[in-house]
Amino acid sequence: MQYGYFAAADDAEVVRILDRFDEQAEGTGHFELVVKHADPLEDLLPAEMSLTRRTEAELEADPRRGKFLGETHDGELAALALSDVFKEALSRASDADLRTAAVAIAGPDEDVVSFFKSLAEMARRDASHHLYCWISL
Repeated sequence: MQYGYFAAADDAEVVRILDRFDEQAEGTGHFELVVKHADPLEDLLPAEMSLTRRTEAELEADPRRGKFLGETHDGELAALALSDVFKEALSRASDADLRTAAVAIAGPDEDVVSFFKSLAEMARRDASHHLYCWISL
């Protein structure tokens, strides 16, 4: 599976993006961070807990976290929202915080550290936007 992280103004914009997708998973017209093995609900949970300082139960109670926004291509592509709490934590995280988050997932893997630095940069650059993830089978 592939995961594409991106920022958008709101959920309605993401639905419009889904409607515009052609035969490729990419193509939202937004800056995307495309990776494999980075499910926003499962794989990133330890990092989200580390950065937000919230428990798993608190994070899972957030109605925005993992909010399903739609699918296309007979379910081969779906879009989910990331929580605003996670986005805010990413936007104010230091390099040390991001490294700690990466270690919570994969140990001291520099590719994972780089992923979190890019995700944090996206959160900072698009301060008025929300973060989302498309998932392609």
